[in-house]
Amino acid sequence: SIARASAALRDALVTVDFFRPFSIDGETGMRYRGTGVVLDAAAGLVAVDRNTVTSTLGDASLTLGGRVTVAARVEYVHPLHNFALLRYDPACVPADVRVSAAKLAPRPLPPGAEVVRAAL
Repeated sequence: SIARASAALRDALVTVDFFRPFSIDGETGMRYRGTGVVLDAAAGLVAVDRNTVTSTLGDASLTLGGRVTVAARVEYVHPLHNFALLRYDPACVPADVRVSAAKLAPRPLPPGAEVVRAAL
């Protein structure tokens, strides 16, 4: 259900802001905003789409719990698939801000399975 999915992802979704100091690769935009998902809270690993983080050259920040912003580093941008990986320092997250990793299922969905789309 939507309520169950929302509760499961509440502390795993983050707002990602990405800023490039100049245009590269024919892209004219310089500021991007999207949603990322925490893959490993202890290691500070976040996945985001390449429409939000377009390259490794730029500055990223994450808003956690809708109220705390921390700096992030672009670790990897996949050259073909639509994802990038960011890393933040978990020590920079205040103790009263809950951050948890999303639980990912390592199996394909069967035909007709219910899918809930979640975003900020």
